[in-house]
Amino acid sequence: MKQLHLISGMPRSGSTLLCQILSMHKDHYATPTSPMLDMLISQQAVFSHNGGFKAVDRLEFYNDFAEAQKSFLETYYKQQKIVFDKNRGWPMHLMKLDEIMANEDTKIIWTYRDPLEIIASMESQHRKFPLIQYTEEQQSPGGLSSLDARIGHFVSDNSIMVLPARALHEAVHTGYSDRIKIIDYKSLCKFPQETLDEIHEFLGLEPHKYDAKDWKDLKQVTHEHDHLYNYKYPHQIQEGEIKYVKHDTKYLEGNYAKLVDERFKWLKEHCEKEVTKVSNPRSPRIGRVNKPGTARSNHRQLVEK
Repeated sequence: MKQLHLISGMPRSGSTLLCQILSMHKDHYATPTSPMLDMLISQQAVFSHNGGFKAVDRLEFYNDFAEAQKSFLETYYKQQKIVFDKNRGWPMHLMKLDEIMANEDTKIIWTYRDPLEIIASMESQHRKFPLIQYTEEQQSPGGLSSLDARIGHFVSDNSIMVLPARALHEAVHTGYSDRIKIIDYKSLCKFPQETLDEIHEFLGLEPHKYDAKDWKDLKQVTHEHDHLYNYKYPHQIQEGEIKYVKHDTKYLEGNYAKLVDERFKWLKEHCEKEVTKVSNPRSPRIGRVNKPGTARSNHRQLVEK
């Protein structure tokens, strides 16, 4: 493994599509939702709480443990060159990853879509299989049977939508914003090559022409086990084309829209400020350009003080 980068973001915001596009490059390996973060955290839990480790001076072995985790990660991906590991929790754990890798080179591509559109997408999928409950409904049978209950769930603290937003908030407010690139779902769909150019520039990768055949070569190469989510959050793309699909949000207008906007106010303001919006493939790229190192350096100084 020569480079490790991370894919994260909101559900239904294009992360699966982005992974398929990135995988069109022969040197790229993009994962489906990856267990790597959970595996590393589990190892850290054993190191922190296991009786055998507590019986010795763990600080004496701290650096050895960090190197062991790095070796585990690099061996896991030893056949790959540039890895894009996908997990919605990564932004909350960059400090740990830096300690493991002994550098601050890893960056995050974070996919964003208006939260109201995400809920509309989820609701559209739910209506395709109304006889199958949401996975979360197992804890409260029938509890998500109404639209009001489903929207209330999506804006609750531990929902599939709020957790990624919280992880991004943590990363930004602890000094890692310079290492996170916000990618707008609509721009990715409408101007994919230009959006990928932005990503390559951000990651310091050589430019690459992805759409040589007008996306006819785009294939699904990562596959999620959607049955685990009861087919409510599918991770499937339309092969051979890239097309933006806008879901109807009229039934969410009024109090529902207000509730969602209030819940994700910080997220929307931050992403709309930071996002790269490609308006015309022939015009210069626009969007905020992150200055490498600034926020992270401030975070280091804060910690050292």
